[in-house]
Amino acid sequence: MVRGPVRTDTRAPASETRSSTILEVGPTTDSYSASVHGNVASSFGEDQEFVQVVVARDASRKIIGADAGYVARLPSGGTAQFEARFLEPMPGGTKHETYAVL
Repeated sequence: MVRGPVRTDTRAPASETRSSTILEVGPTTDSYSASVHGNVASSFGEDQEFVQVVVARDASRKIIGADAGYVARLPSGGTAQFEARFLEPMPGGTKHETYAVL
């Protein structure tokens, strides 16, 4: 049996760890597909690579789609545009959650 370290509730402050923030999200749906676009901002001290985003949920909050819309390079202290594409239209009431995952 292998045991890892004991879990603690200690969290590092954002000023130490830095973060990414999603800005200006806008979905677009036509009769063939859907896309979500926006900007992601970084407070990291170094450029980040291959940041990914986007989950789609229906009106009842059930996940109905997901796409990894990669940002190839997110500059340190800057912003970058992203777009995620879904291969089918999304129903009315769809909510798009976006996360910056490194």
